[in-house]
Amino acid sequence: MMYFTESGEMLESPFELNAAFEGEYNSAEYEVKVSKLMSHAYARLKKEDPSSARIWDDSVQELRKGDHYLLVFLDQAPIGSAPGKHMFGWTFWKVLGIGILVLIVGLVVFTVMLHYSESGSRR
Repeated sequence: MMYFTESGEMLESPFELNAAFEGEYNSAEYEVKVSKLMSHAYARLKKEDPSSARIWDDSVQELRKGDHYLLVFLDQAPIGSAPGKHMFGWTFWKVLGIGILVLIVGLVVFTVMLHYSESGSRR
């Protein structure tokens, strides 16, 4: 199941794979357990080898370009681990900054239009 993806090629049928997995395991419990294991592994890696933790972070960003089952585990990890980090990552701040910039430009344009409409010639 770790190799499951909806957007790429798989060696086995995803439906057959999922049915076999569901028959043997409770997927909700499995996802929580694996998510915790991954979170602990990342925390230990970050503490013991920060350069490898950066590789982990880069790998997660690459995985996010697709639709992979592995991301389910990463997204369930507690805040403070690598997966929670993406919540307020560079993309969030970039979108927030662009939104504020558009708002400011809109207010300036509105103010200028309001000023000229009041001071313009009246018919």
